[in-house]
Amino acid sequence: MTCVHRSAGTCLLGLHGGTPSLAVCLGACTKYEGPPRGAGDIAASAIKAATFGMVRPCAGCGRRIAKMNKALPLPTPVDKSGTGLEAATAPHLDSA
Repeated sequence: MTCVHRSAGTCLLGLHGGTPSLAVCLGACTKYEGPPRGAGDIAASAIKAATFGMVRPCAGCGRRIAKMNKALPLPTPVDKSGTGLEAATAPHLDSA
């Protein structure tokens, strides 16, 4: 998972000192653009779509998005061996 504003460890927007850690980029940045990190990003995308982008997020929105992402993160795909996203979204069948 990566932000479109991150290239070779550098923030192309010059945020967070210009060279934020991946944790800062994925967790705390309010200008993150990339795959959804959690429920906060999904809610923000839904609000943006429903309002046709007419409602701009405020600083409070950024804090709420970060809190929701931290509380309800999406699983990160690890590999193709059945762990990570594939395992989390695969239907589970009981043999009983």
